[in-house]
Amino acid sequence: LFRSLIYRNLGQVRSVIEEGQRGVCRHDFDQQPPFGFRSVVYFGETKYCIPLHDPMGVVARLKASVAVYPELMKKTITQESLWGGEFSLWSCDLFSASADVYNAAGCMTRAAQFIVQALFAINEEYFLNDKHINRNLARFTQAPDNSAERLADILSRPGRDSRELRASLDSLCQLWSEVVSLTKGAYQPRFNLATARAIPSSSPSE
Repeated sequence: LFRSLIYRNLGQVRSVIEEGQRGVCRHDFDQQPPFGFRSVVYFGETKYCIPLHDPMGVVARLKASVAVYPELMKKTITQESLWGGEFSLWSCDLFSASADVYNAAGCMTRAAQFIVQALFAINEEYFLNDKHINRNLARFTQAPDNSAERLADILSRPGRDSRELRASLDSLCQLWSEVVSLTKGAYQPRFNLATARAIPSSSPSE
């Protein structure tokens, strides 16, 4: 069984956990591939780590502090992820219409990772990394049917022309909308994007 040895600054871990419990979450998008580093990772590492030496019980106390998924962090990650997804899908519309594959596919990938983050928060699961996303999505009790398969279909062939890109965008908008429905009205966009530009019929701002 493979184990990773992780070195962390306990002061930094404690600070990030305290922030997260207040609903403060950080996302350093360019820090590491493919989608950056999120502060929620500290929560997951703390919960699942096996300390090699903890005579003062420092790690044990940190583990106790993350035993329950913080409600404020759940609200923040869900809200910000769904908004990030909505804005990415909105941006994708113009690129799809002009058959700009580079930017349209980038927006779809960006929206997809926001959808994944929202699902982790909705299911009160600490996100650790992107390595086992398909397996995690499959076991979530609150998730659209066949989420991993649908994301794979969209991202594996987003399209080469405006028609194909729009079809992929519509499919991704539908998946996004199904995730929004899991919040039971808790998600609220920052502003109505439909007033800025028309978007697809299955789009988030309809």
